[in-house]
Amino acid sequence: LWLQSRDHSVLQSMIEAGGWDEVVEVLQRTAPQYVADGRTLALIGRIDTLAPALRERLAYWRGFCALDTDPLTALRDLTRAHAASAADGDIDGELLAAAGAATALVSSGRLHELDRWIGVLDRHARRAMIPQSEDVEMRLVPGLLAAVVYRAPWHPMADSLALRAERLLHRQAAPGQQLLLGCLAFHLLWRGQLDRLDRIVLRIDALCARQLAAPATMMRWWGVGILVKTLLGQTSSAHEDAERALALVDAEPSVAAQRASVELLRMIVALAATDAAAARSSMRGAAQALDPDNAVDRATYEQQLGILALLEDDRPTALRLMRASVASAKASGFPMREHIALIANALAAAHSGESCEAQHLLDEVFTHPFHAICHWHHWIAGNVATYAAMRRGDRGAALVHLRHAMAAAREFGYRHGPMLYCCGDMMGQVAALALEHGIEPDVARDLVMRKNLRAPPLADATWPWTIRVHALGSLTIERSDRPLPASRKESRRLLELVAVLAAFGEAAVPLDWLADELWPDADGDAARNALDNALHRLRKLLGGDDRILLRQGALLLNPQRCWTDVRALEQLLQALDGCANDVAPTLVTAIRRLYRAPLLPAQVLAGVVARRKALHQRVQRVLRGAANRLAAAGMTTAAAEADAALESLPEL
Repeated sequence: LWLQSRDHSVLQSMIEAGGWDEVVEVLQRTAPQYVADGRTLALIGRIDTLAPALRERLAYWRGFCALDTDPLTALRDLTRAHAASAADGDIDGELLAAAGAATALVSSGRLHELDRWIGVLDRHARRAMIPQSEDVEMRLVPGLLAAVVYRAPWHPMADSLALRAERLLHRQAAPGQQLLLGCLAFHLLWRGQLDRLDRIVLRIDALCARQLAAPATMMRWWGVGILVKTLLGQTSSAHEDAERALALVDAEPSVAAQRASVELLRMIVALAATDAAAARSSMRGAAQALDPDNAVDRATYEQQLGILALLEDDRPTALRLMRASVASAKASGFPMREHIALIANALAAAHSGESCEAQHLLDEVFTHPFHAICHWHHWIAGNVATYAAMRRGDRGAALVHLRHAMAAAREFGYRHGPMLYCCGDMMGQVAALALEHGIEPDVARDLVMRKNLRAPPLADATWPWTIRVHALGSLTIERSDRPLPASRKESRRLLELVAVLAAFGEAAVPLDWLADELWPDADGDAARNALDNALHRLRKLLGGDDRILLRQGALLLNPQRCWTDVRALEQLLQALDGCANDVAPTLVTAIRRLYRAPLLPAQVLAGVVARRKALHQRVQRVLRGAANRLAAAGMTTAAAEADAALESLPEL
């Protein structure tokens, strides 16, 4: 305070004496202290009392102090300051003005105009690479990092600027900290530096918890934290932050204009949780507040609305919105937004059966300069490309893309991404393909368990099934989470119920038939009550209500949660019945390996006995047909193998 009072007295004396050059010199010398003390408005006030010619000499400081409150006015001042520094040959002045101008442009969404200031960085790259004092770094690094992150993330100085930014994280009250945190978080996410990113998220949480910053600063911190947490799968924490941000928008007029951004953040959190109702509610709030001239927000809105359409399986709407999002993103000047919009459009096209459009878009994705440096999008685009190839029947291409996606997941720890899990059973199919071919199986199993993915129709024994039931031979039941309780006498009926359901494979078993089969001595109502009680206990024994489905008065072991060897055998038989001849030997071997014992040979229930005989006859019929077909095609070795499999069938 004494120093402030002294400076004020000195300035007043100089002004009264007409020492204007000295006034400018004092303000230039003391400006960093004004900024450090948070007295930016006071500094602007002092500068504005000067004559226009003198104000020009302080244009940098006036522009820097106005960045948070009036970025467009700040941009004009900083542009003039840059011109003056260039005329004087002041490289440091040029770089500082360029950093401030970049901050103003990012704040106002005018990303195309960043190219000019990146050019200043390029011209003076050697000087820009030299770290300076922390006070200068706080005015230089956030703006330069923002310029390259938002406009040219492939810039050769991006990594070095990010490292310098991390050294400034302890200066939590310094101007530019909110921009620095945001740009650094995005850079680390894209580059796969999740350990470093975790520290940024923790820093944002600590700053927001203290709530000492201005509302606009709090909103920026929350905006970054919510998005990053969502993409890292921390949806509960992201949801809590989004609700706090919305409450601040409701309570604080100074940030009311950010309602659309907050609603979009709430929407992406809801989509990550596959909560269509919550996403639609936030979508309505965003639509009411959206500025149609903000291309970044418009592209985000269109894409997230397209993801919601995928979640609700409205494919035509999803495709229309994703196409619109690409156009908006290309107009935004934000390469990341353009790249992710292309990926989302490719996903919607593939899901809608527009294979040519999907392939054209993916070609553009893989040649985009952002793709070369963004490991995060290697994960996202790799999965989308895998799915697109699967949809068009190109299994070879699917495996190539799948290896890239799963390698990125293993190396960088990626597991999430809202669009991937809102598109039907896409990720279930992708995980099943990875497990089938042994492509990063630990990652694939982690995805299944972490995201609670349901098995696609043709998932095989490599899938981490919740329940496994073996009925070819003696009955065995396995739970993935823990062992089944020790058998008790009263569990006999439960095991019989599992046995019957497993014996019928893909077919649902009518309730009335089950009641009569398992409780033949009880009258109709008593048998049905006994079945209902047994079903309740069995679901508890197996770990959840979704293990056994009730469909139109019939029961079925859920094919998305439970694997049974009978169902697997039926799928192999169906495949062998209509496959190409060159595929037949592999299927014959698989059938021979699986069918080594008859269906539940010790079970005497009439329905199971009949089913045992029917299944055995079907195996004989399909293998005999395959042997005859292969022999007719001149494939004598393969035909002999089918005959050998037929001869080695177990006795009934």
